[in-house]
Amino acid sequence: MTDFAFILTGFGIVIAVLSFLWLACALVGRLHRDARPHPPAETETPGPAQSPIPGAHLAAISAAIAVLLPGRHRIVRVYAPGHRTMAWIEEGRFEMSTSHRVRWGWTAPGPSSPSQPTAKQEHS
Repeated sequence: MTDFAFILTGFGIVIAVLSFLWLACALVGRLHRDARPHPPAETETPGPAQSPIPGAHLAAISAAIAVLLPGRHRIVRVYAPGHRTMAWIEEGRFEMSTSHRVRWGWTAPGPSSPSQPTAKQEHS
């Protein structure tokens, strides 16, 4: 019965501490909440989106599409492909990860079981 009382006491302490932490977080949240509404942020007129792709590249892409595809087309999105690592880096990582192998044939020095005699015990 003593163990059960000890467990219940610990559980009660954990619940009490968690309740206190919840209450403290709720109070801090209420203290930092502004009663007055924030003024709306100034909205800028949307302009052309800044692209990481240079304008000359976009012009070349547009020209290639105009030559290859008949009719009028609208380019909706142009993006650079994701970064890929070089093959030699991947090969090096593969070699490093495969070089750490467990050598199953190796054993600890000494007798493999207590019933087998050691070299000193055989000659005595």
